Amino acid sequence: MTCPDRYTLFAGLEEADTALAAHLEQCPSCRAAASAERALDGALDHLRDPAPPAELLLAVMRRVDEAAAHAQRARRQTLWVLAMATAVVVAAFLSSDPKHAVHSLLETLGSVSAARIAVVSLGRTLAPLLSKLAIPMIAAQALLLLGAALLFNRLLATGARSQG
Repeated sequence: MTCPDRYTLFAGLEEADTALAAHLEQCPSCRAAASAERALDGALDHLRDPAPPAELLLAVMRRVDEAAAHAQRARRQTLWVLAMATAVVVAAFLSSDPKHAVHSLLETLGSVSAARIAVVSLGRTLAPLLSKLAIPMIAAQALLLLGAALLFNRLLATGARSQG
């Protein structure tokens, strides 16, 4: 048998090839390569999985805490915007001047739209953290827009009655 290439030698060692074993008895060069392979296999078998450095774990935990704090601030800001928009809608509803109420309502809808755009942009940035809030935020926006539409309808009806 001629000397096998390195791949064939290593594959033959794995499979316990009898022809290769006979060749190794005759060829000192292949025997030395096989011995080196066995020594490397033994050394690799004794290695443990390395633990990550403590600094890495601390850095990851710090980033998680920062992301959680950022998400909390975003939730507070969203609730504040919704509360302010609701207050303006209620104030417009209680207003005696329909034109002023309609103007306030349109300004409120513009502010809510701008706030929604800001929240969507923030949501894209913090999507994994905010994904749990998506349905309540959509529901709150839908309720706010429904309330604004009902208020607008009532104001128009009140204005039509006062003019007619």
